[in-house]
Amino acid sequence: MEVEFALREGYCAYLIHETVLKITRDQKHNILDRMAWTIFNSKAYPSDRQFAKAAEALVTKHLCLKEPGSKTGCDDWKNSLTFKMGNYRQKLRRVGFPEVAVNGGKRSKHCPDNEHARSNIKRARRAEVNFLPNFPQGEDEASLEKQRLEMVHEMTKENRDLPLINQHMQKTFALRRQEIVQSSPTVEHLRTRWPALFLEAQVHAEFQRITNQSLQQTFYSALDHHTPRLLTLFREKEGKSTTHGGKFSSILRVYNEQVGELSNPGILDGVAILSVVGQHNEVVGGIPIRPAHVSIVLEDKIVMTNSRSWPDALVVVFGLLYSLHLNYPKALGSTFEFMQKVFLNLDDGKLKPKLLALKNELLA
Repeated sequence: MEVEFALREGYCAYLIHETVLKITRDQKHNILDRMAWTIFNSKAYPSDRQFAKAAEALVTKHLCLKEPGSKTGCDDWKNSLTFKMGNYRQKLRRVGFPEVAVNGGKRSKHCPDNEHARSNIKRARRAEVNFLPNFPQGEDEASLEKQRLEMVHEMTKENRDLPLINQHMQKTFALRRQEIVQSSPTVEHLRTRWPALFLEAQVHAEFQRITNQSLQQTFYSALDHHTPRLLTLFREKEGKSTTHGGKFSSILRVYNEQVGELSNPGILDGVAILSVVGQHNEVVGGIPIRPAHVSIVLEDKIVMTNSRSWPDALVVVFGLLYSLHLNYPKALGSTFEFMQKVFLNLDDGKLKPKLLALKNELLA
């Protein structure tokens, strides 16, 4: 209340006399506390650029807080907010808040042999909203483990109770994320402990739990929106590319004949989309247009089968990379980054120059 009153009075004084408000140490502390709480609810580990945007937003809303002589008018606010967020995370770490407690035990004067405080930080890097959530109220590790075992047993049945599986998957989300983020288990280990996570419906559900966004709906809406412009760009490439021109021509010919489910297969860093091709399946430029079925390979093992098409399989692979907290395969890093930041609007981070150029061409 005191800070709000001071800011209102300061704003009026700034409009009349263009004088900045001299706030007390306690008032500044309260402002920074409120900002840290708000920022943490959105992102536990903001980037330097995000701190700068937050400080800029503060002085834009409250002009009386601008810093005379500062190039941006908010340099000190940015620095103070950076330190405040560090202190705020430390307080939450002491009470065991999972998203920051996972990064505890770093090097300090009491533990000089531990790893450096800034190394191997486990944090959201791809706009994960629920990166490492708390256990549901009234639940603990033992009760959630019991539900996990019930779910594993249900998965062994021929006629599975899918609503029950979904309910248990929702309840055990925090337990699963702690295991995946903290221990980085192999995919094969996760298939044993969390077999339901490899059901297509649960891949999409897990992605929504992590990002609060529908993977299928958002991706296909963006694809429908951008397809006309993408086809224009592909046709331009058809005439310019000596390496891929023949493939572009073949693919575009088939597209013009109303067959549009296309994507390039291949094994990449242990990630692959494999198809079973029947005797009468049409193959264009080495790509089966309508495969009998499509399988997904992670860490050189088939983990899912019977996807309906190449695009569906690609979307599931993207969902699995989020669900299993896996890095993008190096050879497809740019493809998945473009899907994430342009098609799905996840994270406002900077794009690589070639991806930014493609985005600009797409939106031209």
